[in-house]
Amino acid sequence: MAFDETPTLVPLPDPYLACEHEQGEAVFADEHGERTIWAHAVFCQCTLPIRALPDDKRFYNVQHGNVSLMLQAGHYRDHQGLIHEQFVPSGPKARILFAYIIDRARSSGYPVIDMGKNLYQFMRQNNVPVGSKNRDELVNQVRNITASDISVGMWAETAKSEVSQTRQFKVASTISFWRDKQVERSEKEWDPIINLSDDFMTILDNHTFEIRVRPLIELQSSPRAMDMYMWLTYRVHKLKHTVKISYQDLHSIFGLQTRDIRDFKKSFRQSIEKALPYVPIADVDFTSEKNHLIIRNQKHRIHAVGGKTTEPATSNLPVEGVFGDLRELGLSVKSIEKLVQETREIEIQQALTLTKQRMDTANVNNPAGFFLKALKGQWELPKSVQQTKDDHSAEAVTEFDEEFEKTIECKEWKIVRDKMHKRFGVQKFHSWFKGLELIKYESDTVVLRAPTPFIRDWIKRHYVNDFKAAWKSVDNSITSVDVVSPKKN
Repeated sequence: MAFDETPTLVPLPDPYLACEHEQGEAVFADEHGERTIWAHAVFCQCTLPIRALPDDKRFYNVQHGNVSLMLQAGHYRDHQGLIHEQFVPSGPKARILFAYIIDRARSSGYPVIDMGKNLYQFMRQNNVPVGSKNRDELVNQVRNITASDISVGMWAETAKSEVSQTRQFKVASTISFWRDKQVERSEKEWDPIINLSDDFMTILDNHTFEIRVRPLIELQSSPRAMDMYMWLTYRVHKLKHTVKISYQDLHSIFGLQTRDIRDFKKSFRQSIEKALPYVPIADVDFTSEKNHLIIRNQKHRIHAVGGKTTEPATSNLPVEGVFGDLRELGLSVKSIEKLVQETREIEIQQALTLTKQRMDTANVNNPAGFFLKALKGQWELPKSVQQTKDDHSAEAVTEFDEEFEKTIECKEWKIVRDKMHKRFGVQKFHSWFKGLELIKYESDTVVLRAPTPFIRDWIKRHYVNDFKAAWKSVDNSITSVDVVSPKKN
């Protein structure tokens, strides 16, 4: 049976329409104008194999602190229906591809990713050769990634309990092959379109941050140096104090393919030294201690004054990761500084996760207060949490407020709200989106007003790309969606 005569099991859209949001997608830039993309904390702490595993090794597992990542090789069915045994994703191209997939999904909010012409355009824009050998390796790693099974594990503990969670999933739930019959191309030139699994999209909701593209491209001759760049970028920004890490621990994380720890220490140092110029705030000390690597944040480095060591006079709290999230909850600077000094990061993360889960299912009038009670182990629902309904009962909102939505005058805004309700559900819509007001819809720009500064900041950090994608599906001319503060009395 010919390919285009195969019965369709799942309705599939035209991929070039489904991936249209990728065309002309705005590229982020840092303060120096360099291109940046989204990365995920798990893949910066638990790295891929630096080179291909032996053919008979079908899985790869790495653990870093309270996070673990396991990749298992799978099988791949091509456009002719032939099944191929694939391998664990590895090497520099797999790292670039994961970065591309995570960035496209996180930026657009859509799970449909073009791994054909849009991917090659991305590679060419970043000066990555896409011909002959490089193209074959890219195609091979695309197949490895889409065929693989992933297991992400997280562990945390408090004074009262321990929590371990494992999420298992495939990167892609669907892979489709498309070829424009009106364009003369080889029978082998089929463009793969992948539809990311719901579980993969879910992990992108949290723990993403921006990295620069240029270091990844310039360091691709050394996969471990690529890892060091991403690891240092993620880790050092969060450091308030000096950290010592044993080479034994580093070997178990980054050196799984290097047996002798002495060989690992040498290659590891070379990789760090290659990455350091791209992370100028990182201060890495190889020599002070024989068995430990010492890492500091240059901004928080201890200075010598009159023969004594003192901390810098100015307070410079981390703005990313856990402590950046705490600032969004509304904690005072004094409270956050105390938490930083106590370095109770595991307990903080556990309480922060509980707070976010509660905020996703109910209105929390005092997020900072809820968090501090959760941190103390007071897990029961405090009085500050009110699950709002018209009758003010304690029940959660379970129905979409159709009557309220009828009061929305702008039909495009009404469609966007309906899309966000269907995507995120009644609880999240009621907690975060219901109170938004459309105050500008002109040319290529949309501006929304939030009922509180906290909701404004939360939406801008976590949902603005989802709103942008929803608006573009209604009006493709929209390129900017902003959320502003409530009116001042």
